[in-house]
Formats: sequence, C-alpha cells, structure tokens
Amino acid sequence: MCDSDMPSVDLIIPTYNALPARLDRAVASGLKTSWIARVLVVDDGSSPPAQPSAASDGRVQLVRMPANAGPSAARNGGLDLSQAEFVVLLDDDDELLTGAKQAMDLATHLRAAAVVSARLETTEQGRTRRRTVPAAWADRVLPAPSDVFTPIALFGASGMVIGPQALKAKLRFDEALRVGEDREFLRRVADIGPIGVCAETALRVTLHTNADNLTSAANFSRRVRDFLAILARHHNAQSDAHFNAAAHWLLNQLSKSGTDDESWDLLRAAFREHGWAVPLKPRLRRLLRRPRTARM
Repeated sequence: MCDSDMPSVDLIIPTYNALPARLDRAVASGLKTSWIARVLVVDDGSSPPAQPSAASDGRVQLVRMPANAGPSAARNGGLDLSQAEFVVLLDDDDELLTGAKQAMDLATHLRAAAVVSARLETTEQGRTRRRTVPAAWADRVLPAPSDVFTPIALFGASGMVIGPQALKAKLRFDEALRVGEDREFLRRVADIGPIGVCAETALRVTLHTNADNLTSAANFSRRVRDFLAILARHHNAQSDAHFNAAAHWLLNQLSKSGTDDESWDLLRAAFREHGWAVPLKPRLRRLLRRPRTARM
C-alpha cells in the first residue's frame, strides 16, 4: 500500500513532566512518518507545561489537560479529539520505527480493531534487545481474546494501532487503572473486532528503573489492586493460566519485601477464590523477612 492510499491516521502522545529532549524524539519519530496526518501531544498537567520544539509544525497539535490524571486520561483526551480513521499511540519516551508502516498495513488488511507489534527495548544504560512476537501469531489475528493477558512484552499501549471498529465504538482506557490498563483495554477491544499481531519491529521502548515508575517494586500495592480489578472483570477458563502466572509473580515479589500485609492478604484471597496453589517458597521467604515483632 502506498502512502497516497493510506487512511487518515493520528498519532497520540500523552506526556507528563517529560525531559524536553525525550519528548522531542517521540514527536520527531511521528513527523518522520509521512502517512501520519497529525501528532496530538496531550500534556497531562506538566509543570512547567510541555512545549515540544516542533510545536509550530502544522502537523503537531498541543493539547493541555487541566490536571495530572494519568496516562489513560491523557490517551482518552487524545482519542476524544481525533477524527482520524486510525489512531496510533506512543509514550513520550518511545519512538516509532519504520515497521509501524507494516503495522498499519496489517490493520487495514485484517480489518483489525487493533494491532500490536514487535518492539525494541532499550535500557537507560543503552542496552537494547528485540521483543519478537510468537511465530504462530506473526502477521495474523490473535487466536483468542484472553491471549492479551499472556505475560509477554507485546500488549503495551505504546505502539498500539487502534482501528475504526474500536474508535466508532468509542472505547476508552479505564482511568482508574494505572497498571495493566493497556491489556484491559485490548481485552475489551477484542469484543469489538480482531486484534492483529505485526511481526515487524514498530517502535523503540525505553525501560526505566526509577522508583517512581508504576511498574517498580515501590508501587506493588497499586499493581496488586489493579491486577485484582482486572482479574474480577476478565477471568474465565481461557484466561485462568495467564492470571495464575501473573498472580504467582506478584506473590513472589511481595514475599521478598516482607511488608505490605494488606496486598499480601488480598492476593492470597484471590488464590483461594480461584483454587490456585500457593507455593511454599514465597510463604517461607515472607515469614523470614517480616520484622520480628510481626512474627511474634
């Protein structure tokens, strides 16, 4: 498909207190992509306000949200403003790569409600690895809606193509969720239409290790709450193994801290409810790492 045959596409970049150079790279990666009609930069209450260097470019539209409400709210704000046939999402610390064109072509070919793609992951120290897609899924429709909960690095919001079916249905991200909201959104998209899986590398993702990152150990209580909310909505026989694996990972991580009794108890309750066996190792590890007064 040549660019002249491309449907209208908007790129939505939510941002909050991003380093200017980081945001500029994300915006520039979109502007280098000729088939993107507009780059919507949604500033989620940054202080000082975000000001990408390409703001004067006619293809860039800067939107300011009144207060910091989280990435889901910023993405939803961009979706509300977009009138394009397709939308591509991109985090402010990531970059679109040339493979994004193949993701768009796949979206139109499969008449997909959404497409996810292979990616490059780069650490803050500069190490890069490629996250490929399972061979059985490559350039095909995801076999089952529950597969969005497979614990692999594929189903993040950044790089996601959202197609006409999902846009016309006005599906939006759940703003109450901060961890796993991308998979939860895709699960609902799968009820609208097929999800395509692009084997081409469509974006570069930057991995962060600081304590403010919502996927860091400092935010396990939030991760547990959001996991349990998604579990309650979408658990079924097909997704049980995926949720079981995620619950075991969370339990192991919590056992290493020896703290956060509330999250531990909530997660153990989920194990009992779904008949999942609690391994002995995390139970012993947690007992040994808890403060002595808590064990008395």
